[in-house]
Amino acid sequence: MTESEKRNTISVTRNTTLPPWLSPRELADHLGLPIQTVYRWNTTGDGPAMAKIGRHVRYRREDVDAWLTARVRSAAA
Repeated sequence: MTESEKRNTISVTRNTTLPPWLSPRELADHLGLPIQTVYRWNTTGDGPAMAKIGRHVRYRREDVDAWLTARVRSAAA
């Protein structure tokens, strides 16, 4: 792998201490964001895919990782 390819490779850290499904609070804490940002994503559809289980919103860890990977871009973009 060339140096250029290494720089463009995305490495999503797997945090095995996280549960397979995250609550909005756990997602906010994991990303270091205010909980209000996560709630806003729920209403605008800008965040990772979510599942509604009764009144509760949950995020699959795989969906969060995929969403984060899709948002990575080079500094020039």
